[in-house]
Amino acid sequence: FMVIKKELEGKLQSYCEEFYDNDNLSLREKGILVTLIGMPEGSDFSVPTLASYLPDGMTAVYAYLHKLESLGYIERRAERNSHRKILSNDVELFFPK
Repeated sequence: FMVIKKELEGKLQSYCEEFYDNDNLSLREKGILVTLIGMPEGSDFSVPTLASYLPDGMTAVYAYLHKLESLGYIERRAERNSHRKILSNDVELFFPK
């Protein structure tokens, strides 16, 4: 996937304080957010790559990403072809609403 951080420009400190203080996020979920924040804008990244940093495995990483999405920290978008094969994925970081 590609990481997009438009909304965080000039607000990184506030963003980090927001998720740091959120007791609904586990340390792993916070770590994934920090990893995504640290990546250059437009970086290509995959769940298997992200999972290689954690002993939890890909299923857990998908669950962490889903939790971050459900709380409004990220939005995932997939572009598919006519056969429903995924062509590209984007992950955009947001301030939760």
